[in-house]
Amino acid sequence: MLTARSSFLDSFTPFKNANYRTYLMGQGVSLAGTFMQQMALQWFVWELTQDTRWIGIVAAITSAPAFFLMPFSGSIADRVDRRKLLITTQIAEMVLALSMALLIFMGLNVVWPVLIFALLLGVSASFTYPSQGAFIGDLSGMGEIRKSMMLYALAIEIGRFIGPALAGFVVAQFNTATAFLLNGLSFGAVIFTLSIVRAEQMRRPPSGNLLQNFGEAVRYVRQKPRIADLLVCSLSIMLFVF
Repeated sequence: MLTARSSFLDSFTPFKNANYRTYLMGQGVSLAGTFMQQMALQWFVWELTQDTRWIGIVAAITSAPAFFLMPFSGSIADRVDRRKLLITTQIAEMVLALSMALLIFMGLNVVWPVLIFALLLGVSASFTYPSQGAFIGDLSGMGEIRKSMMLYALAIEIGRFIGPALAGFVVAQFNTATAFLLNGLSFGAVIFTLSIVRAEQMRRPPSGNLLQNFGEAVRYVRQKPRIADLLVCSLSIMLFVF
């Protein structure tokens, strides 16, 4: 019993790291906003089109950039300052959310701006997720990265639980535009925490060009079946969670 309790408590040791703890708190706020927006977007598309097929189309457009960009965005994340890259993508997603809020407030009644919004959101996300995983490693250190990623996954699940509930309340009490507005504001939390935490970028920038790095990654994954399993799991999260 004591061993099980010690093992459970050991899972939370990354919280002893003030930088990781601060970043995860900001992420928690932003994740709740992201899932709130996701639900509000589906509701708005339904209100706009009265056709469930458009909900699927918007979801597909959001996910599509990952297939083309993520094979290279991970290598880019190793070449640049990950903190600056994450701040850039979070500002971009904030601007997108606030722009959609403004359009809906102004009476948006056509679907094509929503499709552009979904595409740009997918492009930003394709750079965010690889950088985020690596940045968590920078914050916590390689010795704690497994537990740090597990706690981040827990934060995602909490956000996925809270976000839709918030969306239901906000849309019922106000409107879908308010949900987009609140999500845009929620990015302020993660942008602020990114600006104050201290992280040491551990990996050296890779040599060679992006295509060579991609080829090396493919060969490495083929030699490590467990890594391939993790990639399938990550892709499933990208497609079915976000």
